[in-house]
Amino acid sequence: MTQSNFNFSPGPSLLPEAVKKKAKQAMWDWYVSGISPMEVSHRSPKFVALVSENEQRIRSLYGIDESYLVVFMPGGATMQTYAWCANLLRTDECADFAITGHWSKIAYQEALRNNAKHHQAFAGEANGYTSISDCSTWKCSSMSRFLHFVDNETVHGIEFTTPPTATGKILISDMSSNILSRPCNISSYGLIYAGMQKNMGIAGLTLVVVKKELLSQYPSYAPSLLSYQYCYDKNNLPNTPPTISHYILSLYLDWFLELGGLSAADEQCKKKSAMLYQAIDNSNGFYKNSIEKPFRSRINVTFSTPTPELDAQFASFAKDCGIHFIKGHASHGGLRASIYNAMPEEGVEALIECMNKFKQRASL
Repeated sequence: MTQSNFNFSPGPSLLPEAVKKKAKQAMWDWYVSGISPMEVSHRSPKFVALVSENEQRIRSLYGIDESYLVVFMPGGATMQTYAWCANLLRTDECADFAITGHWSKIAYQEALRNNAKHHQAFAGEANGYTSISDCSTWKCSSMSRFLHFVDNETVHGIEFTTPPTATGKILISDMSSNILSRPCNISSYGLIYAGMQKNMGIAGLTLVVVKKELLSQYPSYAPSLLSYQYCYDKNNLPNTPPTISHYILSLYLDWFLELGGLSAADEQCKKKSAMLYQAIDNSNGFYKNSIEKPFRSRINVTFSTPTPELDAQFASFAKDCGIHFIKGHASHGGLRASIYNAMPEEGVEALIECMNKFKQRASL
């Protein structure tokens, strides 16, 4: 059956059809007949085993050894902008921040609540968040051990091609929007975190992968439910978690492994984004993307028409074409297509067809 509606939302984002079908059935009888993942005890052996299996499969996908903890934290990624500071920094210690877009700016502002001495190593606002300068030009603080960056900015549609190389700095990265989209050498990082509602499942949990030795260097001043060591020591079940979020993650990982894993996901991301950028670049200026080509996101493709009025008209027109949630972020405007792993090529083709039809109509 040809799909007629496509969800381009940046998050909560679309789920694979196979995941939704399995979840629909499980709502009635996952544990035993009449008991679903939403109501099963988080202390039941079957659920405890599911959480453990999720951890092991993520370790296997990324080749994460036992020198790192894999932790499923409550809440979303924004909570981790405070939590990682509370887990890894002394109360008087600062960190460097690369500000490449909306979410890295918010991470910096949130960290300032913890310590006003945090430092901007790179500020992309001056160029409209359209490019990322070479890290050799960044102004890192000699007083900091850590460098925080957002690997892919969903609002502006800008992505690091490779991790920044700041000599002597331990990398902390928010990978919420491009987790599971390409291979990654975890050993290059001190900590990564990723909310699950974009490219891993549904809202309610955040994945944290953190180097153990960093946790032992200074005592954590995080509350227990934000303490990585505490949550891990409790087998990732320090309290009643959103059981459905853990369950959907397990279904998503099933689907992802059938897809072919990280390398296959990377190839699909590149192919789908290339199709869309080609349509934008070949529109004779009707559609525009402002990001310098080396930093164009493979995940969140931002674009605009000649005027804000036409942007709004396109968003409305797109709904009639079965293209949903294409409007850009309120702080940035324009249009945005989020093409996570679950977005089929058919959806990108439908969007391109819609773009061509709208351009023809607007030119009449």
